[in-house]
Amino acid sequence: MDSYFEKGVKLKGTLWVKGAVHFDGEMEGDVHSSNHFVVGKTGSVCGTVNSYNVSNMGRIEGDIVAENKVTLLQDSSLKGDITTYHLVIDEGSNFEGSSRMTGKKPKEVSESKVPEKPKSKEDIAREMIEKDTLLKKEKKAENKEKASDTDSSSSSGKESKGWSLKGWGSKTGLFLLLGLAGTFFFSSAL
Repeated sequence: MDSYFEKGVKLKGTLWVKGAVHFDGEMEGDVHSSNHFVVGKTGSVCGTVNSYNVSNMGRIEGDIVAENKVTLLQDSSLKGDITTYHLVIDEGSNFEGSSRMTGKKPKEVSESKVPEKPKSKEDIAREMIEKDTLLKKEKKAENKEKASDTDSSSSSGKESKGWSLKGWGSKTGLFLLLGLAGTFFFSSAL
């Protein structure tokens, strides 16, 4: 066994474990195991158990989803549904629920396989902010590139036609242009 939770351990939430685990404590919440999850004689789980193999000697109230095999040993109790490829129920175990056998042969378990933890809302928000920041930086770099292309084409010796308000702010240039037009209109009206 890679990990052991002894009698007296009480957990509430979601448990993510790697490798073979023997659990004799009390768990309220879901369990995600990469290899073999064993509920010992004094162990109890109230929640869904997801693993490659599951062996129950204690008490489980919730569904079991095992890629390969579920074993309900003598004196164990399960109130919930089972989804697995192999199912072994010993004489003297108590099983209240339904079972569904998957027709798909499971892949061999890998010791390095770790169940993938779902992303939290904070992680998703952080990723969105990072993507937004990256897009803004790319757009800013693109705009600088366009501006430098415009500057280089205007200084390439070609004659430009019309007015150039280069160096003036856009609002200043607009007010200057409107002011000149207004002065022209006013002086011609006299």
